[in-house]
Amino acid sequence: PDGYTLLMAMDTTLVMNPIAMKSINYKVDDFVPISLAASNTSILVVPANGPKTVEELIAKGRANPGKMNYGAGIITTRLAAFLFSKLAGLQAVSVPYNGSADVVRALLDGSIDYAVDGIAPHLPHIRGGTLRVLAKLDSKPVESLPDVRPLDQIAKMPELSDIATWVGVVAPVGTPQHVIKRVHEAVVEATTDADIRRKMAPLGITVTNSSPAEFAALIKSETKRWESVIKESGFAN
Repeated sequence: PDGYTLLMAMDTTLVMNPIAMKSINYKVDDFVPISLAASNTSILVVPANGPKTVEELIAKGRANPGKMNYGAGIITTRLAAFLFSKLAGLQAVSVPYNGSADVVRALLDGSIDYAVDGIAPHLPHIRGGTLRVLAKLDSKPVESLPDVRPLDQIAKMPELSDIATWVGVVAPVGTPQHVIKRVHEAVVEATTDADIRRKMAPLGITVTNSSPAEFAALIKSETKRWESVIKESGFAN
C-alpha cells in the first residue's frame, strides 16, 4: 500500500541472522509477521557414484572419520547438514558455498561427498543420472521426486523432521492493522492461485499462506529449534 513498507523475509533473515550475526542492526521484534508465503523442500543429495542409501552414507562416514566433506549454500541448509552429520556420528568437514550453483558443481566434480540443498538446481542432474537424491528433509510430497522419503524417518532422527527453507511477508512494527489486514488478504489471494502452485510444485516449493499469528508462532518455534544448533555449529560470528 502507498506510504507503507513491506518486506519479503526468509528464515535466514528472521531466524538465523539475528542469532548468528552480531553485526546486524535489526531484531525480529522490529517486524510484524503478516503471512507465510512459501516453503522450499531441501534434499540430501550425493554424486551418482556415491552411496545409494542414507544407511550407506552413514556407514561410509563412520568408517572414514574426518575424510568426508559436505556442502550447502545458505545457513539453513548448512545447519541442517551439520545437524544430520552430528546425529549420524559423522566427523565430516563442512564446506560453505555462496549458493546452489557452487554446490552442484562441487558434487559433480567430487569436491564434496554429500550436500543438503533445495531441489530445483539439482533436479536436472538427478533426472540425468549424475546426482542421486537419498532423502528429503520434510514430509511434504514432492511431485518430481514421489518416491523419496523423509530423512528423519529413514535415519530415525526426529530432530530432522520438517526442516525447510521458507519465505514470508512482514511489515515494520507500527504498521496500522488495517494495512496488515489488506496485505494479508492480498497474499492469500496470490498464494491460492492454482497456476502458481502448479508451476512451483515440481521444484519442491509449496506456495502457501498463514494467519499472522501462525506465522509468528513459526518464527518463534524455528528460533527455538535453531538457537543451540547455531551456537554448537560455530557458524555464529
